Amino acid sequence: MTTTELFDYIESQEATYSPCEQGTPDCPTVLLPGLDGWHNVPVASGGGIYLARANTERAVDGWAPNAVVLQGRLSRILPPGDLLGRAHYDTANLPAWDEEVRSFERWHGHPSLFVEGTYEHESRSLFCTTRYVLVRNQQGLFMIQLTTTIRSDGMDDLYADAGTFDSDMRII
Repeated sequence: MTTTELFDYIESQEATYSPCEQGTPDCPTVLLPGLDGWHNVPVASGGGIYLARANTERAVDGWAPNAVVLQGRLSRILPPGDLLGRAHYDTANLPAWDEEVRSFERWHGHPSLFVEGTYEHESRSLFCTTRYVLVRNQQGLFMIQLTTTIRSDGMDDLYADAGTFDSDMRII
C-alpha cells in the first residue's frame, strides 16, 4: 500500500522513517501465525518489506492472496494520533475505497489503527485489512503495518485468515 500523506507528514516534522528488515538490531520482532495454504515469500533486501506471505494455492491470473508486514523506526517521537490519522487518510484514498471498518482502539496496549474494506487494483476488486501499530520502547518509536489482501469475490474462507493474521500477530 503506498502511503504518501503519512511520509510527507513525517518529513515535515524533520523526522525520518528507516525500514527494518528481519534481524535488524534493536527492532521489534514481528511474528505471524502459521495458517494452512500460506507460505513465506522471499523479500528483497533493502525493499522495505519485513515479512511477506502468500496463499499460492488460491492464485488467480498470476495474483495470490497475500499478507505483508512493513516495519520502520522513526528518528524521533511523533504524536500517535497524527501518524495514525495520516495513515488512515492514505488508506482511504485507495482507488474506489469502500471502508467497512475503522478503529483507533489500542492493540495489545499500543496505539493502533485498523481498517477493513475493498478497493480496485488492476481490474481486480480486492478486500484488505490493515493494522498499523506504534510500538515505543527503549530503542525508539516503531511503526508496524500488517496488510492482508484477498480477492473480494469467491474467497469467503480466506476472510477468517485475514482476521487471524490480525488478531494473532505477535510483536516482541
